[in-house]
Amino acid sequence: MDGHEQEEAIKYRTTFLKQIDELLPYHVIPHAFPSILPNENNGKSLNEPTRGPDKEAESSRSEHTPSPEIPTTFESLESQFNKMDTDPLAMHEKAFKIPNCCTSNGHKPIMFLTHDESTFNANDGVRYAWSHPDHSVLYAKGRGKGLMSSDVLTPFGRLIIPPHITDEEILAAGIPQRQILGSDEMEIRCDAAEYLEYGKDNYCNGEKMFDHIIKIVVPIFALVYPNFQPVFLFENTTNHSCFAENALNARIMNWGPGGDQPIMQEAMIYEKARPQPMTTNDGVPKRIEQVLRERDLLREGLRADCSSNSCDSCRIISNTRAKACTALVKNSACILCTMNLYTKAGTLWKHAQRILCIPCTAKMSQTPLPPRNCKDCLKLRRCRDANTKKDGCCGRRILSLQKDFLRQKGKLQETLEQDHGSIVLFYPKFHCELNWIENYWGWSKRRVRIACGYTLDGLRTNVPAIVASCPNSIIYKFFLRTHRMIDAYRDELPLNSAEFKQQVYKY
Repeated sequence: MDGHEQEEAIKYRTTFLKQIDELLPYHVIPHAFPSILPNENNGKSLNEPTRGPDKEAESSRSEHTPSPEIPTTFESLESQFNKMDTDPLAMHEKAFKIPNCCTSNGHKPIMFLTHDESTFNANDGVRYAWSHPDHSVLYAKGRGKGLMSSDVLTPFGRLIIPPHITDEEILAAGIPQRQILGSDEMEIRCDAAEYLEYGKDNYCNGEKMFDHIIKIVVPIFALVYPNFQPVFLFENTTNHSCFAENALNARIMNWGPGGDQPIMQEAMIYEKARPQPMTTNDGVPKRIEQVLRERDLLREGLRADCSSNSCDSCRIISNTRAKACTALVKNSACILCTMNLYTKAGTLWKHAQRILCIPCTAKMSQTPLPPRNCKDCLKLRRCRDANTKKDGCCGRRILSLQKDFLRQKGKLQETLEQDHGSIVLFYPKFHCELNWIENYWGWSKRRVRIACGYTLDGLRTNVPAIVASCPNSIIYKFFLRTHRMIDAYRDELPLNSAEFKQQVYKY
């Protein structure tokens, strides 16, 4: 079980679907499709027209009757889809219909933006070919050098800058230029995609992803859709939820004095209704022990972490081995052991075998080791959810479960919501099928494999060209499929059941 149907994942998925349902009535829709998206039907998305007059293939998921404006045949639907690819102003702000609820209450219309990264490799080509029985096809070894693409999609296509916006307007909006792959030259951006030739010390991390969203995606969206509010949808990964340096994070705090620790922002003690500075009068960062003492959460015998807990039997075995190791090394006349002792002074007993020579290691093998996966130790090392003085398992866990630490948001989410007025949602874990950009990456990778030249230069040429060639209508169909999945999850249909597959994949 990969976690898709775990209790925590289902609980978060239910919350995520409620958040989507609250936002759907405010989502814009293209004029060519006035009733296919769910905001015209009380948050319930409608089916696409079927291929022909087959009545059994019609959907029974929605009680709403489609508007007469919806195309009644597959051919007429395809003709409207083609308009999204041929019309140069298909991504213009005026090409979308403003929902009635926005005009009535003054709420800004919203548009979903989904983000993700994907990698392409130089040797990732087609792995099948016709050949003579006496000959074999030689494939390149290894995956080869790679190119990472970070992109953002709207429900109706890639986030691009339409041709009616001039280069002067792009530069005036503060949108940085993009470096041409394999060259030192720069070019004016026409989309929000960012490319990275990863390898060695060059790799994608949280900081690069943050710069891509804040410095590139946000200005482009503000330039193209100034009257819309973006709703960012991110994968539930560490890159998207990493904290700022001054964020309230109990994981990077020390228990007592000593050691490096960043200066954190001011905390809040909700039980006492007062703020709590995270530095002393001398500007020194406070440690966990002092913070808990000020909150009346420190008790005698409280450990910093649960990871160092051991059961009584394992603790006795560990102490016995530590004493035997220390006595053997100190009393040994072995020159090699003595040299290692002085060069690696202060090494913990569990690493003692690494500083002993082979004969001394054989002597130490007679001293028993504690079991690797002791069930009693694993239970003691598991943090409990309680955050009271009586039930708290360790100091770090108690502090991390306080309200101000729990409400601490990631750097990206905090910046988007506070500085740019955006809405940020995270997909449920193990639910990549709800992100329509995954289908977009699959569409692109298939064509990159066919055009594979088994060189990095070929990758630099093929990836941007193929990614940019994905039709808007295809992306829109991917988006509609994800909403059929949302309807299936909302109706609590069992995953991979016949009803689930019929509702999601029958088009």
